[in-house]
Amino acid sequence: MKLKGLILAVCIYSSSIFSYSYTAFPIMTPENTLALNPFIYFDGTGAAGQDVFLSYGILANLDIWSQVSTVTIPELGTVADFSAMVRYDLGKSNILALRVNQWYIAPQYHFAIENDCLGFQANVAAQIALEYYKDPAFYAILCPLVKIFGGKMDIFAEINPGYYQFQGTDRSINLMPNRPEGFGLDIVPGIGISLGKTLVSIACPIYNVTNDATPTFGMWWWCPITSK
Repeated sequence: MKLKGLILAVCIYSSSIFSYSYTAFPIMTPENTLALNPFIYFDGTGAAGQDVFLSYGILANLDIWSQVSTVTIPELGTVADFSAMVRYDLGKSNILALRVNQWYIAPQYHFAIENDCLGFQANVAAQIALEYYKDPAFYAILCPLVKIFGGKMDIFAEINPGYYQFQGTDRSINLMPNRPEGFGLDIVPGIGISLGKTLVSIACPIYNVTNDATPTFGMWWWCPITSK
């Protein structure tokens, strides 16, 4: 496998809602807190884009997310995209979510748990494209992690299986443009380093492992902000 691309993400979050995982949504945004998450990416297929996520904690167990993005795919040109998501925590980080945009509706389940040594995050989703509503995509993001050096560093590895009944061109299907039909598997190993209240993470997402593996490189960092 040859390295086909580079993904660079710059993320600014409230320190209490940062995510270890590369693609899983994090725990709830704290009440009355606004979080900003800029994100830029590109890969060796020629796809490139920019996203801006905003989340706001309405209540301790209710938050909302919005996303504005543009993505350029060689076969399609540049496409603008907006999505919105509402999430409700049933308790103990068992979170129900509904994400929508002009192309699809995606009911999701998010989960996060951790202690001083270990952690685990998961997103399970069905993505129903409005054009292909009879052929939804199903995928999961499963991310265990181990903390070392007293929590100053963590090592994580996402294992992301999915079943796609149509050829997806929306990067929101596990960040992979032009994903082929059928079963797919992504693997995302990475490390995170804590520098005070800032978390720096480096990952190597390998997309479409079961078909045409596409290794990439990812790097991002979180800096705390307060909106209260």
